[in-house]
Amino acid sequence: MTVESFLSDCRTDATRTSYTGGICTFIHFIYSLPAIKGERRTREERDLCFKKCNQYLKEKRNNAEDLINFVKMMSGKNLSPQLINVNTTAVKEFFIHHRIKLDEFDLKRIKKIKPPLSPVKRKYDISHEDIRKILKHSHETLRALILMLVTSGARIDEILTLRLKDIEIHDGYGVIYLSRQNTKTKKQRYSFISAEAVAALNDYIRIKKKEKGNLLFDFTYENANYMFNQALARAELDERDEATNTRKITFHIFRSFFISQLKLAVSPAIPEFLAGHEGYLDANYRNYPQKQVLAEYLEGAKKMLTFDMPEDVREIQDRTEKALREHSDVISQLVLENQRLQSQLQEVKKANEQLRSELDPIKEQQARLLKKFIKDPNGEWWKD
Repeated sequence: MTVESFLSDCRTDATRTSYTGGICTFIHFIYSLPAIKGERRTREERDLCFKKCNQYLKEKRNNAEDLINFVKMMSGKNLSPQLINVNTTAVKEFFIHHRIKLDEFDLKRIKKIKPPLSPVKRKYDISHEDIRKILKHSHETLRALILMLVTSGARIDEILTLRLKDIEIHDGYGVIYLSRQNTKTKKQRYSFISAEAVAALNDYIRIKKKEKGNLLFDFTYENANYMFNQALARAELDERDEATNTRKITFHIFRSFFISQLKLAVSPAIPEFLAGHEGYLDANYRNYPQKQVLAEYLEGAKKMLTFDMPEDVREIQDRTEKALREHSDVISQLVLENQRLQSQLQEVKKANEQLRSELDPIKEQQARLLKKFIKDPNGEWWKD
C-alpha cells in the first residue's frame, strides 16, 4: 500500500486536500525537508513528499513518538487548534490505513499534549459589494462557481460533484439536485440558483462545451481554492485572521451569506431547508412543497441575492444592508422574544386543554342534576 492508495479512499476532494496537507507537513517534519517555495506545493514538491511517505512506511520507526513529536512541534509554533487537529487526524488515519497501531497509552499522550479545539478564529461577514469585487476579478469558470455557491447555499464539495444532468434550467432560475452520496448529511436534497447564476452557468457551459454526463466543474477542490485565492488577491480582499493566520474569506462564507441574507427576506426555515440544516426544522418544513419553497426563494433572491445591478440600485442595496447589519442585534432579540412568547403561548394552550378536560365532566354532572331538579324539585335530585 502507498500514500496514493490512502488518499484515493477519501470521500471528498476537501478531505483529500486537507489530508494531503497534513501528511506532507508530517513528512516535512520527519525528514527536515525544505519549506515549500510558494503558497501551494508544486507537483514536484508533492511527488517528493509522497516518495518520502512511501519510504517512511518501509522503515522501522517508533511511529507513536514520531506523531507525538509532530504534535509538540505544531503546538510550539502556535498553530490553530483546528489545523493541529486536522493534521493529527490525517496522520492517524494514514497509520490506520497502513495497519500501524497506536496503543491506548500513546493515544492518551497525544490527546494530552494536543490543544483543545476552540473557536479561535473570529466569524467574518461578507457584503454584496465584496462579492461584486470578487466576481469582477473572476474568469467565467470561477464566476459561475461563486454564483452557484452564493445563491444555492450548497457546500463547495457538493457543487464540485454536480453533473450537468443534475441541473434543471428554467426561465429565471435553476434547480440543482444533490445526491445523498455527495452531501454531508448523506441525505439527498435540492436547492435553487438565481437567474444571475443561470446566466453565468450558461456562459461557462457554452465556452467550455460541457456535455450532459460529465462533471460540471472537472477540477479538484484544491484547484478551485487556488483560483479563488487569486481572485481575492486581485480584489484586494486577501486578508488573514491574526490569531490563526487563516483567510478571513473562504468558500464557506458564501453559504453563511446565503442563509443570513435570505432570512432577512423570507421565512427563516426556507434557507435552512435549502442548506440541508434539517435539525433546525420541524416536521412540517421537512415536507415543504417545492413550488412553495421556490416562490419564497425567488422573492428573497430578487431582494438579497442579486449582484449585477445598476450603480444607483447598488447604493440603495448597500445602504439597506448596512442598516440591517446595524439593527441585526435588535432583530435577533425580537426573534428570540417571539420564540419565547410562542413557547409561553403553547404552554397556556396546554394548560387550557388540561383545564377543559377537568371541567367537562363537572359540566355534564351539573346538567344531569339540573334536569333531575326540573323534573322533580321535591325529590332527591342532588343524588347523581
